[in-house]
Amino acid sequence: MASLNNFDNANSSLTNNFMEQRDNENLFSEHYNDFSIYGQGNKDGIMPDILKGVVELNPLSKYFFSTKNINHLQYLLMREVARLSQNKYKIGKQNENELMIIMRSIYLQYSKNTTNVEKQVIELNRTVIHETVPRIISGIENYLSYMRDQGSNPVPEIDRAQNVNITGTKTSNKYESMFI
Repeated sequence: MASLNNFDNANSSLTNNFMEQRDNENLFSEHYNDFSIYGQGNKDGIMPDILKGVVELNPLSKYFFSTKNINHLQYLLMREVARLSQNKYKIGKQNENELMIIMRSIYLQYSKNTTNVEKQVIELNRTVIHETVPRIISGIENYLSYMRDQGSNPVPEIDRAQNVNITGTKTSNKYESMFI
């Protein structure tokens, strides 16, 4: 039995020595660079993972998802929203991630991978514009309607709640009348 106690003491002293020798200050002091969610991309601005696992990259996809084409689509969106609303709504650049999601959907549905890449990109861009502009205008009108309703319907002032519980408020002479 004595040897078992010595074994336990020896193990605990090894553990204690190890814990004392650890350098806890440097455990989390190493600085790591921020993690990029979307990867680095390449010089053309294409997101290499946008079609990964679905289709291979080809000249059409490289040109359609290029920074140049995305900027062109942003310009077309701003112009078409202004034109269709008779210059009532002027928008800025849209969220690039949401635009890429729409572009990916259009690309997967409508791309034909013909030899005339420029013509195919023009057709895909036209489809993106035709699907996106009505959503943007509808969103603007919904937002403006919401803001108008918020301004005209102030919240009525509500009185503080009253305690309607009757516990502890009853006074009865039951016991007094029993003993009299």
